[in-house]
Amino acid sequence: MKIHNIKVSAFFKQDEVENGRLILKQLLGETPVEEEKLEPESEGGVFNEPLTALKATLPSQKEIKLLLDKVFSGLDSEDKSELKQTLDSRIDDDCNLYIRLGKKSLLEGKMRLHSRDPVHIRIKLAVFPKKKESAISTALELLKER
Repeated sequence: MKIHNIKVSAFFKQDEVENGRLILKQLLGETPVEEEKLEPESEGGVFNEPLTALKATLPSQKEIKLLLDKVFSGLDSEDKSELKQTLDSRIDDDCNLYIRLGKKSLLEGKMRLHSRDPVHIRIKLAVFPKKKESAISTALELLKER
């Protein structure tokens, strides 16, 4: 597989942390999830109440394959089409592919692309030469395989 690792992260208000754990458990299975408490920003920050960041890294090819199969097979044709059409804006110069899934839909057992209050998935693509164009064609291959 042409992936170094995948990082998954999401931010939750204190009363949503339990749902957050459920969401990531459904998505990641037994992969360990780290918790980090974030204090509110004091001067004109983005958030004004404590948050908990839930994070996981999937380094093994077995875990990576399971997550990719789950995400890509769970997306409907409309979201798959949107993903393909927006690959250029979803891949950075370091060959990372970014996908955001809606927390609410994940809690309902569905995979939906969503940009507001999402679960963030960063896929570190293994490409040579390390160029955005190579990463886009690798990402298209991954989508075709599923």
